Amino acid sequence: GTKGRFVTFPFSSLGPNLVSAFASPTPVYRLRRGHTTLDGNGFMTVAAPQRVQIKAVVYPATGRDVQVLPEGKRTEETIHVISTTELRTASPGANPADQIEYQGKTYEVSTLKDWNANARFYSVLATRVNTALSEV
Repeated sequence: GTKGRFVTFPFSSLGPNLVSAFASPTPVYRLRRGHTTLDGNGFMTVAAPQRVQIKAVVYPATGRDVQVLPEGKRTEETIHVISTTELRTASPGANPADQIEYQGKTYEVSTLKDWNANARFYSVLATRVNTALSEV
């Protein structure tokens, strides 16, 4: 019998296959924004974001998902995104958070679970941003 046997789960091959199998038919884009710098006259300049279409599974975040967000963001519209493309949160002094464009709305990556080393995918929560403000 199989009683007492340890069964391993093939995380490394499952992650990318799940993303491929369940990827959104609606285009999903990652916006990777550049650093904010000061020009010679002291004005802030921001490089145009790199906009790349990615393969991703996108679904509404659950109540349990949003518990990991800071209190002020828990009421924001939040999506859960799983992708084989690297997604990153803000790193103060290094880079702003990636943004996700999906169904005409823009979301900013708030939390990241990096499963790339073990399973070759990234799992993030992204909260809706006001695009007029995010362009500034």
